[in-house]
Amino acid sequence: MELYIIRHAIAVDRFDAEVQSDAERWLTDEGIEKMKIAARGLASLIDGFDCIYTSPYRRAKETAQIVADALPAPIEELGELQPGVEFGLIAKMLQSKTDDCVALVGHEPDLSELISESISATMHARVLMKKGAVARIDFPSQIAPGFGTLAWLLQPKQLRALGQ
Repeated sequence: MELYIIRHAIAVDRFDAEVQSDAERWLTDEGIEKMKIAARGLASLIDGFDCIYTSPYRRAKETAQIVADALPAPIEELGELQPGVEFGLIAKMLQSKTDDCVALVGHEPDLSELISESISATMHARVLMKKGAVARIDFPSQIAPGFGTLAWLLQPKQLRALGQ
């Protein structure tokens, strides 16, 4: 399986007066525009996804939709991707799927920890996932801690350079 880990784009600050809850934070205009360009850059690298799984949080769902606009794929909301995600829950869910190429859209620090556990079986690897970054992890057989190979990790500025 090719697993793409995508951090949500730039969202309004959690202390913004209009924000009622962290789950309802939305993407800024800048975040939307930058993610659209980054998604075009991602589309220049891959053919598409079998499915895009997203956190139920608004900023993640909006990011997933931008990615799906550039790389058409069904979007499925996944409660396990809200902040506090655990590798075991995600691995179990993915093992039950027959998809070959999926994307997960979520939050930090969970995504960095998910990458770390995927490739090293620990959460000690330091991984930098800026807002809008994408990492690809390949699992040749089972999805289990330490079984993944980090194929690449592109920060949003790199993806936007590809999408220009």
